[in-house]
Parts: sequence; C-alpha cells; structure tokens
Amino acid sequence: MKNIWLSICYVLGPGVGMVLAHITISLFNGEGVTIQNTFKFFVYGIIAGLILLILRLMIKGKTLEG
Repeated sequence: MKNIWLSICYVLGPGVGMVLAHITISLFNGEGVTIQNTFKFFVYGIIAGLILLILRLMIKGKTLEG
C-alpha cells in the first residue's frame, strides 16, 4: 500500500510544481493568472509524472504493489 501512495505522490508532484512555476512566472511577467492556463499546466505536469512513473517502473522492473 505504501508503494501505491508513493506512486500517487510521484505523479502529482510534477503537476503541483508546474502550477507553482506557472503562477510565479506569470506574476513576474505581469500577466494575469487564469484558471484555464493553470489547469492546463497541471495536466501537463500530471502527464509528465505518469511518463516518469512508467519509466521508473520499467527500469526497476517492479509493479506498483511490489
């Protein structure tokens, strides 16, 4: 069960990071932060996290449960 929770965090981490980076860059550039763009960057981060998770599982040769 621990590996499943770690995998969920492994996928959500890049999504949250992308959102924070988007908000920071938008504020420094003086642009408005919209919900649509923020959600778009969150989805991009989730996709990146899924790719990283799949690569990690392929390299280690394990499943989510062990």
